[in-house]
Amino acid sequence: MTPDGSSPKPGLSRESLVRAALAIVDREGLARLSMRRLGAELGVDAMAAYRHFSDKEELLDGVVEAVVSVVDVATDTSLPWTEQVRQLARAYRFALLAHPATAPLIASRPLATPGSLRMTERTLQLLADAGITPHRAIIAVNTIGILITGIVVVETSSPHPSEETRRQLDALAALPPSEFPQLGGLVASGGIVATYDELVETGLSAIIGALRP
Repeated sequence: MTPDGSSPKPGLSRESLVRAALAIVDREGLARLSMRRLGAELGVDAMAAYRHFSDKEELLDGVVEAVVSVVDVATDTSLPWTEQVRQLARAYRFALLAHPATAPLIASRPLATPGSLRMTERTLQLLADAGITPHRAIIAVNTIGILITGIVVVETSSPHPSEETRRQLDALAALPPSEFPQLGGLVASGGIVATYDELVETGLSAIIGALRP
């Protein structure tokens, strides 16, 4: 029985509600998710969700956990700790790219559930084993999280990324060479265009490099 004396609909569970909520976000965007919309998705009254979640914030924590908990935290232990950290970061990005509409949500709220924190725990353990102090380790983990989440937000924000790149290049090519010689030279050489993979790896190199003794 629930606190109001009613019984949850048979087959309705926290897991099924989270799956439905994630499906809504994937299809329609985060702004469309509400308890009412979730109820309509499942063919139940909106109050049915409140029998499993105290409020929408708790539901959002469940959505975050559903995305982050599938990150593969297994690493190749024969590799140096630096490469294992990279493996975890790449796995995190892979998980976010599977549900890009959730990236702004994940970027705006702290991970707060056991399932969402397993990757954090694994990374902290790797850094602890490498002799990194706890304070430096958690700063590094948070920075990696911000790096990956932010890049995913940017790389999935435009429906026509090639057109956006072309417009940017045209704008840069029109700049006065005398005022912007560095940018002009990069545009002329084609060196100004970087892939998101390059951005990820460069960021990880900077963070990991800062941790080395």
